[in-house]
Amino acid sequence: MNSKILCLSVLITVIFIFLIMSCNVPEPGRYYNEEYEFSMIFPTDWETEMTEYYGQVIIDAVSPYENDDDMFAEYISVSAEKLLDKPTLYQYYTDVLANSREESPDLEVETEEDVMIGKEKAKYAVWHYTFEGYPLTILAYFLVEGKKGYFLSCTCETEKFPAYKGYFNNAAQSFRFE
Repeated sequence: MNSKILCLSVLITVIFIFLIMSCNVPEPGRYYNEEYEFSMIFPTDWETEMTEYYGQVIIDAVSPYENDDDMFAEYISVSAEKLLDKPTLYQYYTDVLANSREESPDLEVETEEDVMIGKEKAKYAVWHYTFEGYPLTILAYFLVEGKKGYFLSCTCETEKFPAYKGYFNNAAQSFRFE
């Protein structure tokens, strides 16, 4: 009887240790940000970099140029910021939209709707604007977690947007809070 209890105890301990260890194993190809407690999968052949800008951390993934004539590299960006209060998702979205319009007065909203990223409520939008003569389209997602705001922007030339839209959505859907 004692040997059965001992075997069962050892088995439970091994399972428990395995479960604890497996919870902390990072997923290959996933970018983790411990300070802002999120992760996301960026395209593997895109160059990523992190910068800080006016109290925000910005993670950019920039595509390689398609050919010698390609003058604009597509990019996926996550701007994460600590907020002074706990805004609603709609308040955060309208604040980012207002700030973006200050930087790009010709910005037009094509679409905006409430969506889910995994189990998280998010705001989705498609915006158009011009930068240095290039007509650009942004597929954007907005999330709020406590006093932190997250702005996921996926940008490309407007004429290439149909080709990149699925790619951008897949990357955005990989976003999760850690």
